[in-house]
Amino acid sequence: MTTTAPTSSPRRRGLLRRLPWVFLGLVALLQPVAPAWAATGGGGGCVGPLCPVSGSSTGTVTVVQPPPPPVRSITVSRATFAYTSCANSAGVSTPDGLHVPNGSCLSDGPFDLGQGNNNHDTLTVTNGPVASKITESTTALTPSDAGQSWTPCDPQSADIYGLTGPACTGSAGGFGALPGPDQATVLAGLPEDYPETLFWVALGSSERCSALLYTLATCPTIPANEAFPVNFLLYAPSSSTDTSATFSHTITWTAGP
Repeated sequence: MTTTAPTSSPRRRGLLRRLPWVFLGLVALLQPVAPAWAATGGGGGCVGPLCPVSGSSTGTVTVVQPPPPPVRSITVSRATFAYTSCANSAGVSTPDGLHVPNGSCLSDGPFDLGQGNNNHDTLTVTNGPVASKITESTTALTPSDAGQSWTPCDPQSADIYGLTGPACTGSAGGFGALPGPDQATVLAGLPEDYPETLFWVALGSSERCSALLYTLATCPTIPANEAFPVNFLLYAPSSSTDTSATFSHTITWTAGP
């Protein structure tokens, strides 16, 4: 007996051949569809009428900041001055200049110590916009040939305000000890008609309360923008190593808290 394998009809065979493609089509339909505004990939942006759009606006405001704090300052009316009224150690006027030993000179005014120096202020110091304590100091007195200088010394060996430098080592004088060898005394004071002055102030390399501010043992604050006149009195050493005819020094005022 002969057996013949069943054969499918042409219609069945065509359906079987199309089934894979139908399946793939169904799979594709079931994939999620990206919205029209989504990125297209590859670094590109949205393309199409459904892409989102945006607008912006920048706001500006005027800011009123608090004013900056005032800055301390101090003004000195003259950059240079000269000692013009001099006397020797015996008190005799010496128009030719400062005599060694222990002569003395007053800046810009007749040498009338103790008799009033009215209206002979050498310069004016003005405080700035901030109330401050005013201190002053001096350098050594340097000769014109840059040789041996004179060191500022304090005639009071132990006063309540503290020494401004080495104590003077010379003989006794009107303000205490006179300067010794290669020493000098620089005194700062106010014209005697100025009501706040009490006495002359010895200056040295360290800062010391200004003559204007001397009130017992304190150094009070000086008001903003206040000005005061200043005079200077210089005492020569008992002897000088350097024999130059001109010596100079610099006085500095400092405004601080």
